[in-house]
Amino acid sequence: MAGDVSRQWERQQRQLQQIDNDIAKAQGFEWARSNASSGREKALIHQECESFFENSKPGMVLSGLNAKRRKLERDIEKIQERLRDITRLMETTSKRSSSMATTCATCLRRTARAPSSGLAH
Repeated sequence: MAGDVSRQWERQQRQLQQIDNDIAKAQGFEWARSNASSGREKALIHQECESFFENSKPGMVLSGLNAKRRKLERDIEKIQERLRDITRLMETTSKRSSSMATTCATCLRRTARAPSSGLAH
């Protein structure tokens, strides 16, 4: 169970990195479009944006990517909380097992020291 959740967290971390890369690319298109000196340059930038993102408008691409990023961050937080819960459960189980082992060992020592009932067979 912990392994599955951990793999899911790693997968979402990779997705977050990809979104961050895409955001940087879209910001580059937006900057270039804003600083273009002619309509022809702007049109070329829109074409590049279209070929990369399948959307010619860098601002709209950024808006969509930022929304995806926020959702992914919320999902990652939920997974991290699950991992913390699993860790706490494992620690609690480990402490209980250790406590039970100590109790059993104590009982065994007491039994070994207890005088026999005196019944001979």
